[in-house]
Amino acid sequence: MKTLFNLSLTVAFTVLLNACGGGEPVTQKDVSASITATSTNEVTKIDDSLWTDKDKGNAINNCKFGRKDADPAKLEKMCDCYLRKVIELSPNPAKQSEISTSNAIKLNADCVKESGL
Repeated sequence: MKTLFNLSLTVAFTVLLNACGGGEPVTQKDVSASITATSTNEVTKIDDSLWTDKDKGNAINNCKFGRKDADPAKLEKMCDCYLRKVIELSPNPAKQSEISTSNAIKLNADCVKESGL
């Protein structure tokens, strides 16, 4: 239960921090040129046209916040998943704060599971 609470707090903080553009600087390598969702060998393009490279970089930085000890490959996979799901829920980066806490907790849990963290 404590882990779920900490996870919820981290996700809520990350979403809020992302809305403010906080986090560490990101290199262009960290930001995917095109964001895609994969599902049983099917690739679907996600409309990320309103998301700038800076917006994507901020989301990636916020995902990595507080996870400095995590396996880098798994963290990369987790944060790619996080960015993809945040864009799916909020095609407009200015409205990320409208993502409900329950959706934020679910997307974070899904991405942690998908990445193996």
